[in-house]
Amino acid sequence: MKLLRARKLFWIVVGISLVVGLLYASIGFNEEGATFLWFQVARNELLVEGTELSKMFYILLFTNFIIPHWLGFLAVLLSILTSCSVFPELMKEGSIETVLSKPVSRWKIFFVKYLGMLGFMAAPLTLFCLIVFLALGLRAEVWKWEVFLAVPLLTFVYSILYSFAVFVGVWTRSTLFALLATMMLWGVCFLVHLTELGFYSRIRNANAGLVQEGLELVDTGEKQEVPEDHLRYYNLIRKSTWVLPKPRKTTLLTKRFLIFDDELGEFAGVSLIGIGAQVPEEGIMREAQIEAEKRMSVVEILLPSALFQVVMLGMGGWIFARRDF
Repeated sequence: MKLLRARKLFWIVVGISLVVGLLYASIGFNEEGATFLWFQVARNELLVEGTELSKMFYILLFTNFIIPHWLGFLAVLLSILTSCSVFPELMKEGSIETVLSKPVSRWKIFFVKYLGMLGFMAAPLTLFCLIVFLALGLRAEVWKWEVFLAVPLLTFVYSILYSFAVFVGVWTRSTLFALLATMMLWGVCFLVHLTELGFYSRIRNANAGLVQEGLELVDTGEKQEVPEDHLRYYNLIRKSTWVLPKPRKTTLLTKRFLIFDDELGEFAGVSLIGIGAQVPEEGIMREAQIEAEKRMSVVEILLPSALFQVVMLGMGGWIFARRDF
């Protein structure tokens, strides 16, 4: 951690997390509508202080926007950029000799460094979740300790990618190669996620007799025929997900664990667009969205990712322990 404290980017991550959390807490409601800091940003009787719709908007802003976009992407990306060079720089001449001169096993050095980086990710996450917890309680009168589940789950997402970066970094001793390889892995996993979701939605809608018309699903009342190649490709992709880690699905799992159905009521499963339109989304759309989010079990999401990390850390630790310096 001494190395990271000396890096400006580490403090940038902490600072941005603090700013994003405070900006979220700065959104409020008064007798005229929604406010931001000292400014009136929306005048609407449905968003005045104390209404159910204002509370729904505040909750969904966290679950549907902050979790997938800030916590699950930008925060992880910044953390990877900050920590990707730790092992390659550790293995440079002059640095590694100092570390190995101590009577400590190489495996212990390897895992202490790795766990230190997980702490680096968890620290700003904990600060951010504390701000969100207080903001939800004070603004929406929703006190949810489950908000802090985002800390271990999103640290797990970071660990998926960082374990691969550690392996590549130890193997090549190159920060640039480790970073590029990690970004490629992240991109491949995201593309597989989008492809799997696309085929699932088509097959699910066809079996339910639903047809996509613009942004809406229309119930035809008749089951639609599913092309055989769609089924074949979908089964192939589902099998591949047992090999690849699932950083995106783990991020969305955070949203699944943060259950606000009791508070959201008829707005459970609604997007921010639905709230903006001031009406609950059509039941068909809501049901399809909820089913899509829960199409994979927790075990199916976390187990392959955990095994992937074990393999990457095992190979990285083995290289680190046996390499001649």
